[in-house]
Formats: sequence, structure tokens, C-alpha cells
Amino acid sequence: MSATLARFRGVVALAVVLCTTACLIGRVSLVDYKYDTSALRMTAGIDAPLQTTADGTETDLIVEDGATKFLFRVFPGRIYVTIVNNDERALRLDIADATHVDSDGHRRRLFVFGQESEKQETLVISPGSTVDLSLWPEDWVRRYKGRPITGKADSPMGGKTMVEASREEALEAKKDDVGKSFEVHLPFRRDDASVDYVFRFEVSSLFATRIWWA
Repeated sequence: MSATLARFRGVVALAVVLCTTACLIGRVSLVDYKYDTSALRMTAGIDAPLQTTADGTETDLIVEDGATKFLFRVFPGRIYVTIVNNDERALRLDIADATHVDSDGHRRRLFVFGQESEKQETLVISPGSTVDLSLWPEDWVRRYKGRPITGKADSPMGGKTMVEASREEALEAKKDDVGKSFEVHLPFRRDDASVDYVFRFEVSSLFATRIWWA
């Protein structure tokens, strides 16, 4: 009798676990973007369009004007940029004036993660050297135990890229993002001359990956 009761209790416990798991598991899709890109260099009031390319993998924008090369990789929660100074003179990035401009024209200061650059107003890139920066609009950066963080579902367009739905439903929910754009403005100084670069990313298409959560 006790063995039968124990077996019954075991079956009931297993059923409760399975039911709880089934009730908690859900579908979540993360939407990401592919971009059409452009770039502009502004020096002494003269605007010069620059030719941009991509490598077909994770690098969304590659541009080079002889003196400087930029490689951008845009992900949910982070905008990564590699800057190569090919000139014989130092290049100074005015971090305080670096901005993100959304599709509605709202301008936000860019927060620069990593190393000591979070507290610097200027970042010096020596001749022939390369730096890797991680950027995000300062207004969208959160703090956790005093540390600046972003989320893997944060959209560079603003809002979230996570949708509790299938891939197809998520793409339908975010379809209005196609055609929207954002810009990254990076102001530099080389000697006493100012040179500003504007990088534009316009959403050309969407893709989604699905994950399961419990």
C-alpha cells in the first residue's frame, strides 16, 4: 500500500513539474537589421560624400578616405567602431560632441564604453594606430551596481528588438522600422583643423532569430 502511494505521489510530482515547465516556456524572437549606408566628411565647411562598403558578414559599414579608416558593426545594445589612423599626425576624437541622431532628428550624446574613455572628453589616436570603441546613445545607457550597461534587445532605432512571438509575427510587428535610419556623428581634430564624419544607417530589411525562454 505504501509503495503504491509513493508511486502515485511520484507521478503527481512529475506531472506538476511538466505542467509548470510547459506553462513557463515561451517563444521570443529577436529582430535585427540590415542597412544601406552612407558617409560624409566635413572639413572647413566643405561636405565630401564618401564611398561605403560592407564585408557581407558582421561589418555593416567600411569607409576610408586615405587618412582614416572606419569599420562599423551595429548590434542590439552596442555600436562597435574600429578607427584606423593612417596619417602621420595624431587624430583627436571629441567624445563630448559625438552624437547619435535618430530617424526623427533627435540628437543624443554618444556614450563611449571601455578603457578610461568613459571619463575622457578627448580620445587621442596616435599616427599609425588603431582603436576599437563601443558606443551607445547616453540616454539609453542604464546602470547596474554603478556600471554602465545595455541590453541585447536594445534597438539602435530606439525601443526594443525582442518580441514574444514567432519569427514571422516579430517581423510583422517591426516592419515599420524598414526605411528608418540613424546617424553617428564623430567630430575630430587633426592639428588645429576640424574634420567631422557623419555615418548614416538606413534599415533596408529585417531578419529574426527565435529563442525559447522559461
